[in-house]
Amino acid sequence: MRAMAINEYGNASVFQAVEMAKPDAKVEQLLVKIHATSLNPKDVMQRSGAFYDALPTVLHSDFAGTVEVVGDSVEGFNVGDKVYGCMGGIAGNQGALADYMAVDAVQVAKMPSNLSFSQAAALPLVAITAWEGLVDKANVQPGEQVLVHGGTGGVGHVVVQLAKAKGAIVTTTIANDGAVNLAQTLGADNVVNYKNEKVAEYVERLTHGTGFDIVFDPVGGANFASSVEATKLNGQLASTQLFGEFNLAGAASKALSLHLILMLIPLTQGVGRAHHGEILNEITQLVEAGKIKPLVHDEVFSFSNVSAAHQAFEDGKVRGKLVLENDSWK
Repeated sequence: MRAMAINEYGNASVFQAVEMAKPDAKVEQLLVKIHATSLNPKDVMQRSGAFYDALPTVLHSDFAGTVEVVGDSVEGFNVGDKVYGCMGGIAGNQGALADYMAVDAVQVAKMPSNLSFSQAAALPLVAITAWEGLVDKANVQPGEQVLVHGGTGGVGHVVVQLAKAKGAIVTTTIANDGAVNLAQTLGADNVVNYKNEKVAEYVERLTHGTGFDIVFDPVGGANFASSVEATKLNGQLASTQLFGEFNLAGAASKALSLHLILMLIPLTQGVGRAHHGEILNEITQLVEAGKIKPLVHDEVFSFSNVSAAHQAFEDGKVRGKLVLENDSWK
């Protein structure tokens, strides 16, 4: 089969087309014919050398495709099923920039029937992240005030829709007024341009100064202080980006519950893998009910053009999720 591999760490030009052996499905696995994948920040970090893997390696974890082989112990899947998931592309396991992947069936779900392969491939990592933070950890409830930073971004656009589907009152921050309509289309009840309005101002305007029940922060860094400021006393703050050193005095003074989210743990440590499949089954139902829709960047790249896709991502020219289609099947 064909794959786009890297033989060295570096800039976006390091990808090379290679021929490699088609994987075999173990008894607990599915062999999936890959139609599409999507690009996540961790893929760029891996390509640049931030995570060590033995080289050569095939990157990308998100995938959507069709089942070619069903392992002997697998139940609930048949040859020809359209499936999606997030697996491989890390910890020495072959990723999705290839014609085929052997994937653990427990981490896979059937694709939403109303999505294309490209749309489905945009969802797994960000949807699992959103669910783990908002549902598993923060246990969002109907009527709660939820603030989502970066609500038109990769993770944020799913968090906004998921919070709305769970009955929350949703506010999101954006960087420019041109994104207001998009944020509202995603389901945001309130949209804040954080460059024009201070945290204290929109907390007073939208929560009468009390603060938000849940703040979901996929931005991190200096934004952590804003998230703490926006959260109510005894509230909940979920973040995917609390790496490094942070001053927790403000969070402690409010007795906040901090939820750290790292959906890669099942991929790297093998712990909790089946829950990813369970989450994706829930996401499939929400998508088919019209409550979640992936935001896909206008330009769809091919596997052969993966270098250009990575460069576009790094240049900040992407809105929503950047998707690549496998041109072997065209």
